[in-house]
Amino acid sequence: ALCRSGVDKLAFTGSTATAKRVMSACSENLTPVLVECGGKDAFVVDADADLRAAAEAALWGAMSNAGQTCIGVERVYVVDAVADRFIDMVTEAASRLRPGGEPNASFGPITMPAQVDIIRRHIEDALDRGGRAVVGGRHSVRPPFVEPVVLTDVPHEADVTDEETFG
Repeated sequence: ALCRSGVDKLAFTGSTATAKRVMSACSENLTPVLVECGGKDAFVVDADADLRAAAEAALWGAMSNAGQTCIGVERVYVVDAVADRFIDMVTEAASRLRPGGEPNASFGPITMPAQVDIIRRHIEDALDRGGRAVVGGRHSVRPPFVEPVVLTDVPHEADVTDEETFG
């Protein structure tokens, strides 16, 4: 109905299947559509980066709002020359974060109960395929909260590398 209402442009955030239906309906009137259908937002760290700033930005982008943002950092690619130092910085900072409902918590709960199972499955699959948890791990999923998890050496075949985690 919104596509056919005469709006100048429509923005949609949601599943790819629904986005296709929205785009199809909007095409009837040539209504421009902006769609955001999730993804695996990558963060890239090059050798000349300010590693402290990059580590803080990657961690904030991944963990803010318990990782439940459409533009949250889900993958980080780091040049080999600085990878160990970067991982150490992220590990140190992430280890201090705590979820919870009290005022001094770093972030809150996972807001969609079904998402907890997806988060758990992604962590388990990555670890089962040879990834390493340098912060947290399987034990970090404690509904409705998920403690910080930082995975390294995750193979590209793992679900966590190409499916949106959203948490």
